[in-house]
Amino acid sequence: MPDAGKDYYPLEAGTYRIYNVTDSTYRQHILQPVERYQIRESIAATDAFTDAAGNKAYRVVRSRRIPAVSMNWEADSVYVLTGTSQTVSLVRNNRRTVELIFPVREGRTWNMHAFTSSGGDTITNQNRVFRNLGQSFSLTTATTGVPAVTKVYPETVTVDDTGDEHTANDACYLRTYRQIFAKGVGPVLRYRRNFSYAPPTTGTCERSTGRVFFGTSRHEALVEYGR
Repeated sequence: MPDAGKDYYPLEAGTYRIYNVTDSTYRQHILQPVERYQIRESIAATDAFTDAAGNKAYRVVRSRRIPAVSMNWEADSVYVLTGTSQTVSLVRNNRRTVELIFPVREGRTWNMHAFTSSGGDTITNQNRVFRNLGQSFSLTTATTGVPAVTKVYPETVTVDDTGDEHTANDACYLRTYRQIFAKGVGPVLRYRRNFSYAPPTTGTCERSTGRVFFGTSRHEALVEYGR
């Protein structure tokens, strides 16, 4: 039977992933102090359940700490992952998004909002796409007090939000979201940008100069995972 690619997002109780997070904010062309911290996403052994549709679901607890191993984790948020033979979906703040669809195929597209009332037509409104299927990916991470480490993931797939690319072609705005999933591991990188290049006082867009008038970006890189 052909590999559907479900191992790109393995779901199992009793597992965890830790990410280094970098948050950047621009205000009136000025980069504000960059915030760095860690997020742990964990599924307790008791946090697997069957949802109303009869599918296996997992309660994921997100905790946060500053990047020093001596600091305690503090509760941040909770979301739910649900896996079926066709999808992995995520529910956060009562909103469901489709993270992956199966089988995983290069260039395949889907509607990430297919399960929401505002998702639009699931045939024509295709806003996520698989790219770089099966390619290796090298990720270098550094944590306070710990030497930088480079990890090579031999098989990955990239998921891009193509709905944002239409806006990205605008001279005034850039909105992108990329996730990279490693086989046998799950999400190893998430990168989001939401930039405005249009000062409201002039209305002149400056994307060609690379000068962000207002915006935010977030970079989440996996540093540890296991049971």
